[in-house]
Amino acid sequence: MKATAPMCSAALSTWAASEQLDCRLYAITRKKIPNTMLKNGQPGVLVLSEFAGSAMELKDAVLANPFSRDSMDEGIDKAIDMPEEERRARMQRLLAHVKKYDIAYWTQHVMGKFAKLTAAGK
Repeated sequence: MKATAPMCSAALSTWAASEQLDCRLYAITRKKIPNTMLKNGQPGVLVLSEFAGSAMELKDAVLANPFSRDSMDEGIDKAIDMPEEERRARMQRLLAHVKKYDIAYWTQHVMGKFAKLTAAGK
């Protein structure tokens, strides 16, 4: 894996073993996206692995296959080219979804399912 960006090894540590993502792509993309787009609540775009468990929940994310350079290129290009209004709307929906379905919600949901299973087994 070529390390051409100082942040590359830290930012891509989860992909380092597969060596499927060229760090040069990340460095180029990083330069194109203003830092303000990368801060929480700003008009950023979440590019998420299609294999992530949260991919089904976070419908406004741009999904990409992290093991495919073509898929990653398409996802990053889509995020970069997305109009600001759409970026803002997607990020607002993502943040609202995450705030609504937080750890307290999922804990209550799972415990409720366990309670139903326990009641059914008696």
